[in-house]
Amino acid sequence: MIYSLERTNAITKWGYKIKILRGYLFDKANIFNLYVDDLYQIKQNHNKNHPMYLISKLLLNSLYGRFGMNYKFYDHSIINNNELYDFIDNYSINEIIELDNNKSLISYFDL
Repeated sequence: MIYSLERTNAITKWGYKIKILRGYLFDKANIFNLYVDDLYQIKQNHNKNHPMYLISKLLLNSLYGRFGMNYKFYDHSIINNNELYDFIDNYSINEIIELDNNKSLISYFDL
């Protein structure tokens, strides 16, 4: 499974031909506006000892904390096998998949 940028790189940089069998299309949207506004209003309308205040605060903080996390997402590249040792020396490698034509797909992030 790959996402669109990986597919584009495989086609334009390496000349691969890819047949898409199935996939998902996601639209970009700000889906939490009403949720956050409602919880903020609940929090504002109750004093700090009221259960509704505490619940709304917890839900707001949980949402903020989840999306504020800084995960190290892996990058993916198709490289010639003779470049592999340079990547191993300079990046943290998660996975290497050997491909045809003396190339490999690597999953990595910066050290």
